[in-house]
Parts: sequence; structure tokens; C-alpha cells
Amino acid sequence: MYEEFIIGYIISGLAVVLLAVVIVLQCIILKKMSRGGSRSNDVSYGSYSKGNAYSGGNRGTAICRNCATQFDAAHVVCPKCGTPR
Repeated sequence: MYEEFIIGYIISGLAVVLLAVVIVLQCIILKKMSRGGSRSNDVSYGSYSKGNAYSGGNRGTAICRNCATQFDAAHVVCPKCGTPR
């Protein structure tokens, strides 16, 4: 084996290990982001067919006890299933 290539092999090995670490960290971050929920993005705040779903004002977020949908706390019923808060 050529001794002058040993440094190149070491640097190449370190680059492969670093790349593997970056890929693993990206997978962990993506998994946390998908669990952390963009569930509020699919909630419609428009008109609601089962009566007045919006009482006005912004008091944070609420979670439906029936379907576990996260929605604006100003709604008096869940926009997805209609369960009262």
C-alpha cells in the first residue's frame, strides 16, 4: 500500500462518517417535525354548516376531545366533527 495515500483514505473516511451523521440528524429532525403537527394547517376557519362555529376573539388553540383536532380556541365547536368545546 502506498503511504502517501493514507492521509487521503483517512480524510475520505471522515467525510463518509460526517455525511452519515448529517443524514441521521436530518431524519431525526424530519420525524420530529412530522410528529409536531401541522394539523392546524388543514383546519378550515371559514363558514361552518352546523351553526355558528366562531364566537370571535383569539384565545389560543384548543384540542377536540372527540377527534383530537387542534383548532382555534375562539371556535365554540370543533370545525372537523362538530363536538362542542
